[in-house]
Amino acid sequence: MGNTAVRAGRILVFLGALHLLVLGAQNTGHLDAWFSGALWGLPREEFIEPRGAGGAFWISIGSFAVPLLLLGLLVSWLGRQGVRVPSSVGWGLAAWSAVGAVVVEPTPMLLVLVPAVLLIRQKEQITNGRTGAGRTPV
Repeated sequence: MGNTAVRAGRILVFLGALHLLVLGAQNTGHLDAWFSGALWGLPREEFIEPRGAGGAFWISIGSFAVPLLLLGLLVSWLGRQGVRVPSSVGWGLAAWSAVGAVVVEPTPMLLVLVPAVLLIRQKEQITNGRTGAGRTPV
């Protein structure tokens, strides 16, 4: 497991899955409302100050957890292919994590800094004497 991008991707998958599982498990009481159409046509106020089934949706399945998990899978796959993930992805994750930590404290969003730093500092992967399996670094 010497590939930095693969490690960063696995951490992102872990964080996304953990968030989804923990907050999803805490909000299973709202499943009936979610799948019965109760969230369809919510008034604008529910998006400004979500509560009840709507709030539970936005902190679990509608949260950052699924995209973070998918990003982690993509980053891991790219790393296994020998493709260097652009450091801008790491910088974006770092900025998002820092803003989240400023807005909400305490927060586990600071954990996103770990894969962010790995992506920012990753070394160029060399495959068969070519950079990133023939791709130029970004």
